[in-house]
Amino acid sequence: MSEAGYVELQVATCFSFLRGASHPDELLRQAKALGYTTLGVTDYNSVSGLVRAHDAACEQGGYQTITVERPQRDEDGNIVLGQRGKAKGKPMPDSSLRDTENVPLDEDIHTYFKREVLPHAPDAWIDEDKTKIGYEIPFNRYFYIFEPPRPLAEIDADLKEVTAKIMAMLGELSA
Repeated sequence: MSEAGYVELQVATCFSFLRGASHPDELLRQAKALGYTTLGVTDYNSVSGLVRAHDAACEQGGYQTITVERPQRDEDGNIVLGQRGKAKGKPMPDSSLRDTENVPLDEDIHTYFKREVLPHAPDAWIDEDKTKIGYEIPFNRYFYIFEPPRPLAEIDADLKEVTAKIMAMLGELSA
């Protein structure tokens, strides 16, 4: 199991007047160099930095997540339709069949959906309200360098040493 790394969730770019200094692409390069897995761009009163960060992420291979819904079916296998409101007459989604797909940022989600999802689930649809617009750059996937664990004998020796120290301290308490 790997330990979660540091994630900077509030980064202001040079597009936040008097708050940030660096261009978004510079921030992403630095985040990559520091081993960050994620970076949150939170400019004040502007989305200019986010647009530039988005462009930089596209160059580095970001994606957006779409939610794929499948219809609920009754005991006879018929599709259950909504009875009221916006859902009236539309298929009701079955949450147990809900899935997500990561679509590359440089690809249209509907083209991807038709090519990758519909051939396997012709009754599926995209829930546009749940589509996450933005990106995530999985730095670990591209830049992770495996470090093998310490030898078991070394770990055992450390444990014996710590146990001996604890026993010595307990001995001092009872003496």
